[in-house]
Amino acid sequence: MQIFCLDSNREFFYLWTQKKWLEEQLKKSNARWKIVVLHHPLYSIKGSMNNLFQRTMFNPLVEEYGVDLVLQGHEHAYARMTAHGENGEAQAPVYTVSHCSPKNYYIEFDKRFDKFGTGSRYYQQIRVHGDTLTMNAYDATTNDLYDAVDIIKDKTGKSRLEDRGKEIPEALIFHSNGGKKEEAFQKRIDEYKQRKGIQ
Repeated sequence: MQIFCLDSNREFFYLWTQKKWLEEQLKKSNARWKIVVLHHPLYSIKGSMNNLFQRTMFNPLVEEYGVDLVLQGHEHAYARMTAHGENGEAQAPVYTVSHCSPKNYYIEFDKRFDKFGTGSRYYQQIRVHGDTLTMNAYDATTNDLYDAVDIIKDKTGKSRLEDRGKEIPEALIFHSNGGKKEEAFQKRIDEYKQRKGIQ
């Protein structure tokens, strides 16, 4: 496994120098498993226009050079997005947004994402065992398993995904105090629950 750490909280020129570095490192990497870690999500859960510089700089390299997992923070909620092939099959890379801050953000429920969590704290455990990389996400307040994905690679390096997290209920914890922003967020939660059939 090789982990590539980026400083996404920088100006455009510095992001550009990191892009060149990341491409050089990915090109020469012979690691079976590749993980990119950065602060700003390449696909934001706060709005599709957020973090465009970071996405423009880094995401084409993530896709081109076979990165398996992208671990991100900044937006104070949980979210997991899985890439999909031409036939709709789930495949790497897997993108996660997570946090352990006392703050909570009012997020958007973009249909590209597979799973969300609000109102709690989360941490990930990454494990390689045999031909499988497992990403388990836990609720930090209870230590209960919240999300789980297996990336399974064959001998040629081709991967397939097993989404074990879809069987674990999503927790969307929020209590509105009656303000306009709070009511708007509660409405987004209600619409998302209706879309996903969440009670």
